[in-house]
Amino acid sequence: MKLFHLLIAAGLLLGVMAPCTAEAQTTAPKTEKPAKKKVKAPYKADSEYKKSKKKSGKVGKIGAMLKEIQTVNGTPDYSAKVFCFLRSASWCGPCRKLMPSVIQNYPAMRKKGMEVVLIGFDKTPQGVLQYLQSHKAEFAGMHMSEPKLKENPELSPHKQVGIPYVTIMDADGKILYSGHGFELNNWQKYVK
Repeated sequence: MKLFHLLIAAGLLLGVMAPCTAEAQTTAPKTEKPAKKKVKAPYKADSEYKKSKKKSGKVGKIGAMLKEIQTVNGTPDYSAKVFCFLRSASWCGPCRKLMPSVIQNYPAMRKKGMEVVLIGFDKTPQGVLQYLQSHKAEFAGMHMSEPKLKENPELSPHKQVGIPYVTIMDADGKILYSGHGFELNNWQKYVK
């Protein structure tokens, strides 16, 4: 038995055998897959929103950040007064339960100056787009791997939170709320 353990240890040291651990599996070299082209679907803006939107064009810190991010399912309103970042995923039951309410309230949110942007935790940007389209959502989304998200600690995908999770902030980045996604049912108190 000792000889067996000694042979295994020697094999590990010489690199002949790989240890059978989760860490070894995650550090194994991966083959590179060609990058898929990011898909942008047309944005469905309602005419009522276009009529009510102010022509000021003032873009705050958050709008400027969003201009540099590749979104799917359209383009957010960069000049919104309030931004709502909803972390969600197609595989999350509570997230799917929240989506109809967000979609129903979205036209009123936009009219009052609040823009919703989904941060998708699906496997790919295409998965995020499919999730939004399956709910017929009119707001934009982005994949959690978007590099610009890491620059804002509150929006970083590495922030350990459960989903659905929402971060509501003003145009300059001041946090108005950060917590459970079902707070979106009270969205009116964050816009004036």
